[in-house]
Amino acid sequence: MCGVAGYFTEVKDERLIYLGQLLGIANVVRGSDSWGMFTSPDGSIEKGALYKTTDAISLGFARMSQRLIPKGLAMLHTRASTVGESLRANAHPFRFVGKAGTVVGAHNKYVDNHAALAVQYDRNFAVDSMHIFAHIADGLPMKEIEAIGTIEYVHDGVLHLSRFNGGELSCAWLHPEGSTNQNDSWGVAWSSEKDHLTASLIGAGIDKDEFTLYDMVNNELYEYTNGKLVRTAAEVGITRPFVKPTSGNKHSCSIGYTSNPTTKKTQRLLVPKGGINEIVATIHVVPECVN
Repeated sequence: MCGVAGYFTEVKDERLIYLGQLLGIANVVRGSDSWGMFTSPDGSIEKGALYKTTDAISLGFARMSQRLIPKGLAMLHTRASTVGESLRANAHPFRFVGKAGTVVGAHNKYVDNHAALAVQYDRNFAVDSMHIFAHIADGLPMKEIEAIGTIEYVHDGVLHLSRFNGGELSCAWLHPEGSTNQNDSWGVAWSSEKDHLTASLIGAGIDKDEFTLYDMVNNELYEYTNGKLVRTAAEVGITRPFVKPTSGNKHSCSIGYTSNPTTKKTQRLLVPKGGINEIVATIHVVPECVN
């Protein structure tokens, strides 16, 4: 279970530095093996800076503070490693240059058919999520990717956000105190979980009447334009994975969490894919990040 978060604003506000710090810290519970961020004063990749590390956010707090900006784009990711080692190179966001432009992006959850994509396109990616951004950079059909989750990425200077096939993402538009008109928006902020987003905004000194939460439509692609997110005419196009019942393969597993009814504690499970259909009949298993 990884975390995505960030903000993009048109107005300089020093509170955004604190917002970025709090969003990063809040998302550590979703992934603590590595973290990274991309910042840009105008959202362009050319003027942007990419920073990734396997250090704990608490240890790199000063470095994080130095790299966050009070105006523009800050895109963050915290990683829980499964496919791919816990290395700096495997931390998100990733940068790809292809036939359709340059992409910097991060993904939460998993790409189910990453092995097949590696064979099809002769790729040797250490992390399954890399296939998503390689596809975008080369303008390849996104329906070829079987995945669940959330993506945040910049493609040739435009920020895109999407949650697909049940992925988690909460957003807020930032506005003058008491405004109810989205045209007054001076920026947006987002995080994997609504509670994290709300607490981070308030903790940064952005009062409840200075932001409005709204839901992202599943499988839709959003673009940032002039202080607000605009729903595009296109769907993100990523295919929902289908798990076939098999005889079971100890090397092919899905990570999930379930609540123990006796201890009331959360348990981490490693469930053979071939047995998922039988197991969900008795307990609730949620697929987690494999990136």
